[in-house]
Amino acid sequence: RRVRRAHDRLVRDGRSVQDDTPLDHLHELRKDAKRLRYLVDAFGSLVPAADRRRYVRRLEALQDHLGALQDAQVHHRELLAVRGLLVAHPRDTPDTPHSPDTLEALDTLVAELDARTDQLRAGFGEVFARFDHPRTRRTLDALLDDLRG
Repeated sequence: RRVRRAHDRLVRDGRSVQDDTPLDHLHELRKDAKRLRYLVDAFGSLVPAADRRRYVRRLEALQDHLGALQDAQVHHRELLAVRGLLVAHPRDTPDTPHSPDTLEALDTLVAELDARTDQLRAGFGEVFARFDHPRTRRTLDALLDDLRG
């Protein structure tokens, strides 16, 4: 029941994602996918490996996409924090090794991460649709049937 509930919650919440859905919601979705994966792995030894692998492959693709999105967000925040420190302390000590080129490089990296985030957000629907597919549901049903024995 826990596996089924976790899967259904992930599907329900994933279906609610829109273009303007806050990125925090997608991070929560990622955590839900992780919890589901932990549950499936916890019962993995009780089912045929092939059934588990088929389901996990579909789940992994979604997890990888959401993980890449989260990584881009974290890197974006960290680079902005570094930029803020550099602006707040412009070469005020001899051992501060930054120049205006450093700020320009950081701005370029931040812009690239923004573009990457936009790309990942735009691709979410396609990745999620591959997970939210009748074949995935049938694979889960077979996995749960194996658990019921």
